[in-house]
Amino acid sequence: MKNVALCLLLVAAVCACYAQAADPIRCPAGSHYSRCGTICPRTCRNPTGPTCQAISCPDKPTCYCNNGYVKNNQGRCVRPSQCPR
Repeated sequence: MKNVALCLLLVAAVCACYAQAADPIRCPAGSHYSRCGTICPRTCRNPTGPTCQAISCPDKPTCYCNNGYVKNNQGRCVRPSQCPR
């Protein structure tokens, strides 16, 4: 009985760790969840990025563009080649 209780405790601990590690939101294609990120993202208008190095850690979960992606006019993360010319 002691082994069963220990096993259940271990399973509960693993589940709790997994739940904390999982992203709190699903992000659209080309982006990912991060607790903190830049407040000056690369955009279609400025694909090389601003000189801003400021970081923000908002209270609500936020998606940020993946490396190699920029925000388009609709706020979606796209490859620079998908930006309007």
